[in-house]
Amino acid sequence: MNSRVIVTVLMLLGLCAAFTQGAPVDKDKNTRCQCAKYENKKIPLKQIKEIDMFPIVPGCSHVEIIAGVLQRKNTVKICLKVEEPWVKELIDKLLQEHTTKTTL
Repeated sequence: MNSRVIVTVLMLLGLCAAFTQGAPVDKDKNTRCQCAKYENKKIPLKQIKEIDMFPIVPGCSHVEIIAGVLQRKNTVKICLKVEEPWVKELIDKLLQEHTTKTTL
């Protein structure tokens, strides 16, 4: 093959890679699960600063719960197992507090 052809092909491949690499994914559409590992131990309620719940999406077949937990003056994101009894109790308590606040 001619060296000009090789250089042209490489330049075209480079341009294609530049335009496709790092394309942003819509933040509202999770395409995979957020959690790889889950916390097994019960976390004291006073250490939990926030809770995010992610619904089932095409790339993740289960609901995910991620807690912002205070550890040494920093908030760390920790994935919680939905099946754990203490997590179910936590969700029930938060839902009760939320419905009480909204009805007042």
